[in-house]
Amino acid sequence: MTISLARRSFLVGSAAAFLPQRSPLAAPSFPLTLTTRTIEVKRRPVRALSLVDRSGHPGIQIPTPFEFRAEIHNTLPEPVALSWTGQDVGPAPAEAAEPIKSNAHGSVEFRARPGTHLVHAGDVRQAQELLSAPVVFLEPGREDRQDIVLLLQDFSFRPADEHLHELMERSAPGHRHGGGLADEFDIGDWPPRARGGRHPGEGSILDPHLHDIDHDAYLANHRTLDDPEVVRVERGGRLRLRVINGATSTAFWIDFGGRRGAVIATDGRAVVPVTDHRFPIAPGQRLDIALDLPRDGAMVPVFAQREGDRVRAGLVLAPSGAPIPRLTDMAEFQALPVDLSLDVRLRGIGPHGAPPSRSRVFALTGDDHVYDWGIDNAHPGEGDPVPLPVGTMVEAVLINDGIRMHPMSFEGLDAHVVALGSRRINGAVRDTVIVPGRGGRVAVLIEARAPGDRLLACHNLYHRAVGMVRHLRFATHG
Repeated sequence: MTISLARRSFLVGSAAAFLPQRSPLAAPSFPLTLTTRTIEVKRRPVRALSLVDRSGHPGIQIPTPFEFRAEIHNTLPEPVALSWTGQDVGPAPAEAAEPIKSNAHGSVEFRARPGTHLVHAGDVRQAQELLSAPVVFLEPGREDRQDIVLLLQDFSFRPADEHLHELMERSAPGHRHGGGLADEFDIGDWPPRARGGRHPGEGSILDPHLHDIDHDAYLANHRTLDDPEVVRVERGGRLRLRVINGATSTAFWIDFGGRRGAVIATDGRAVVPVTDHRFPIAPGQRLDIALDLPRDGAMVPVFAQREGDRVRAGLVLAPSGAPIPRLTDMAEFQALPVDLSLDVRLRGIGPHGAPPSRSRVFALTGDDHVYDWGIDNAHPGEGDPVPLPVGTMVEAVLINDGIRMHPMSFEGLDAHVVALGSRRINGAVRDTVIVPGRGGRVAVLIEARAPGDRLLACHNLYHRAVGMVRHLRFATHG
């Protein structure tokens, strides 16, 4: 999914043509449509849900605008509630907005944040039907690099309801996982991993609690690796690859077939560049990666390998005429689980606000044996919103004593990472953070800037569907 194959001047000029002219009387509007499209997965036609602009392109990809309003026409036969990860939107934040009814219009008011973001269905059933799309507001003054968007998704031929039913049934007390009771399994029972991240002869995941669902396919810009998108680039070109994890529950490792790239932004916020061969990305997270291509015109693959597995998706970067070999969707080695190895190296750019005036611990609760997730043992409708006075800087401490990793999202907020475990850092500003299982602890600073409710929620949408959501209430008193 390429924003443009040309340089920045063409990109900005052409994208700006899609924006209405500013009106002195009202914020301009940007039309979007909730609709369907047909894609092919494993040689089978598939109906995918989609949010497109008036030219039929998915999502929003424009220069950072003045404030504007997205006018959304829902042509689907069902209501849709959209969640705008990385954006503080009105009239209500994130998925707290009312669903848009079938054959009706809704609107969202933007105070646009520059950078790479994501919009997706708040309902896991619709998200599993691929209703997620990029939201890219191009940064003013960015480097002259070709912009390329890579949207990652996980796909199943079966509906999410069936998966949820099986997760709950499979996790019931006494159900056997792979020949043993679930609570008899422990990752510590395995010997140390062989180099490359897998045991000799091991065919799939190391940890039986690592994946919620084995999906049928993993998509990069709606395509599998047996028929990948080929993005035309220049020999020796300089790229900005905007990687968006729009999957319902799958985390990936990003690599470039052995080449090195540099992360220059996380969740739409600039960071001091971090260079490496591969990077982890959890559901809801975004990575902007600077990549310099070889001058000999050789093609460069971009792989997204599922954590704890060999299966992968990806696309191809190739100058015109470059030979493109057939790529396999199975890596040589099994990937490790995603972790905080990137976050511990990240440093944000610019001021991050005042020191905290108070702290609040959030326990990520739940039991994999019954597949029941929550925050502070509360589920939606059970606990009161967490009151946070407007004007305060809060250190939010996320503690995960459960088995599964949770990618926790502060909807519409800046979350400055200040501690990983017991280690204090001056980390990146993100909105979605990995909180590892088995005692993981991450602390972030958030600012209660204006009255209203915000959401703290797991971006594994299956965890969110069964209750891992908590409202934060920014109030003038309390």
